[in-house]
Parts: sequence; C-alpha cells; structure tokens
Amino acid sequence: MPDNCRQIQDLLDQLRSFQKELTDFLAAAEPVQAGRQENQEKLAEFWQKYEQAKAAHRELREMVWPEIIDTLKLQEQYDQQFQMLVSSGLIETLPDGSVGYTGIDGQPYQFPEFDQIVKRVRSKRELLTLKAGQGFRKLILVPFGLPLKKMIFQLIDNLKDEQEIVDAQGEIIPVKSDNPVDVMPFYYHYNKISDAEPILMDEADRNGSLVYFQDKIEEENNQARTKPELMADQAWQILLVEDLPDLPAAGEEQTVGQPGQERTQLPAGQTAEFYLKKIFEDKSYQQEQGLTPESWIVLALTYLYQQSHRALDCWNRQGKSCLLIGSFFKKDKNNSNSGGVSKACWVAAGTAEFPFSQIDIRCFVTDKPDPNASCRTAVAI
Repeated sequence: MPDNCRQIQDLLDQLRSFQKELTDFLAAAEPVQAGRQENQEKLAEFWQKYEQAKAAHRELREMVWPEIIDTLKLQEQYDQQFQMLVSSGLIETLPDGSVGYTGIDGQPYQFPEFDQIVKRVRSKRELLTLKAGQGFRKLILVPFGLPLKKMIFQLIDNLKDEQEIVDAQGEIIPVKSDNPVDVMPFYYHYNKISDAEPILMDEADRNGSLVYFQDKIEEENNQARTKPELMADQAWQILLVEDLPDLPAAGEEQTVGQPGQERTQLPAGQTAEFYLKKIFEDKSYQQEQGLTPESWIVLALTYLYQQSHRALDCWNRQGKSCLLIGSFFKKDKNNSNSGGVSKACWVAAGTAEFPFSQIDIRCFVTDKPDPNASCRTAVAI
C-alpha cells in the first residue's frame, strides 16, 4: 500500500475508533450532573479526543482534497482552459469521441480529467502551496505533443479575426491581420528537393533540431531531449505560471512569498544562461522550468480569450520579450544563426517601423544581455 494511502487508512481508523467509544459511552452513561465527577472527567477526555478527531479530519481532507485546489480555484481554471483550447482549435474531437489532439507521433492524447490533476496536486501539495504563495497561481494546460507548426498556424488563425487587442494598460493595439505572427524559418520551412519531388515541410520539433529542458546552453551533456522522446510523460503539460501580462523592467521586480519563503521575480536584461543557472542553482527558484514555444503560445491564447484580448509580453510598451529557456536550437555548423533559445513577444504598433502589431517568435542567438528581454518560468503540476 502506498504511504499516503496507509496514512489515510490510519486516520480513518482513528475517526472510527473515536466514534465507537463516544457512542458506547453515551449509551451507557447516566445523565450528566454537575456533581458526578466521573462523568465530567469522562466528557473532558472525550472533548480532547474530539479535538484530535477534528485535527485528523483536517489532515485527511488535505490528503484527499488539498486546500490549494480551492485556493487557486483550479476546477474553474481547468474548465476555462478546456473552453479556450477548444475555441482556439488546439484540441478537437478524436475518432473515439473523446476530446484531445493527435500528437507529433500520430497517437491520440485525450484532454486530462480533473481527477488526474487532483492526483498530481496531492503528490506535490507542499511544493505547490509554496510556489502559489510566491505568485504561481495561473493554470495552463499545454498540448505539448502537438506539432509546433500546427500550434503556430492555429495562433495565426485566431489572430486573423482580431482587429485589435489591448496592452497591460488598456491601450488599444491594432493587429496586422494579414500577417499576425512573424516566425523565423528555424521552426519550419519548405524544402524543395527537385521539380519532380513534392515540397516537404522541415519542422524543428519533428527533426530534432529543437530540443527541450536543457540544464545549460552548452551543446555537450545538457540533458536536453527531443519532443518525440518526451511524449511518454509530457504529452500534456499541466503548469502554474505567474499571472503577469507583462514582465517587469529591471529594478521593478516584486518579492513575493511568506517570510522565509520569499522569491524575487527574475530580473530583465540578462542572458539565457543566467536564467538557467537561477532555476537550477538558486533555492528560491526550485522546481521551476523555462517556458517553451508551445507553453508560451497557450499562455498568449489564454490572455487573448480569457482576459479581454490582452497582449502578452508587449516589449515596446510596458513589457519585455520573453526568452523561452525551456527549449533551444542545436547548433548547425552550416548556419551561423543556429544554436540559440526561442524568444517571443508582441510588437506593438505606433511607429513608422511598426505600423501594425504582430507576435514575433524567433531564435535568439547571443551570449550578451538584452535589455528588452526577460524570462518567464512555470511550475509543473
């Protein structure tokens, strides 16, 4: 029997034992009078057991239904994520009638049941309570196994109908509806082998040039894996993120958390290597991971659908572009622009250079700090 199941069984046994003792006593006891000392003492003993039983009940409830579920309104957020993913076209009805997506490996992946999320929360309730106190309170469900090309195309389709969105201050941003997402060809491009052969799509997450969850930027021994290698346990990523439409500028980071458990938001203007070292070496950022292009797209659509057409990471307004340190491109000796992390942001209209607004997703290749960039992280449930 797993340890948590054994603990639950022990608590149930304690509660049943107390219930039986109290029932037997009440059945046998004479009416309680002030002068009957033995009954008063027995009642005092049962009152103490009653308090112990209440504490056991609270502990039992926390094991079965951790308080963090209600604190974060996870059921409500789960329902909202389902509606957003359906409305955006990222998930659909599968051949067996369930709802989910067909992965990069051709296999169906059903939308996770809420009970599955509760089970995960139970196993991580102490960590999640800590990180929620540090500001990680927004739930996103990422169909990570979807081809990245499809996710980008769905993002484009959703934005083509948007005439305007708003920034974090409520200012209106007109959208470049004919080309709402500018994507560098690193992510996917067409290869024409010959006139006799069909044009093939070369996709970075399919061919292994885009890898995920490295622990350092260097090419050697960085623990990174390809998307197909991650499908067994990461087909659906269930994440908590900070509810920040825009990342803070340098010097404007907030410190959040209970005394002794504080965490300061990551500073802007640093390198991808700096942010990776933070989440692997600094205790304040324990169990956090960088975002990937897939999780950033889901978060961008979440703000679009759930928060009044809000732009995410509008770098030339109040925000910063976001370095997606959860993935990076392998170096290609034939391409001097390869080998960087992804960077994503909204570019707002309002200047001759940017007459319309669009999302920009690109490979960011540099070991120098970018004052206009920062980093988001997430906590996996």
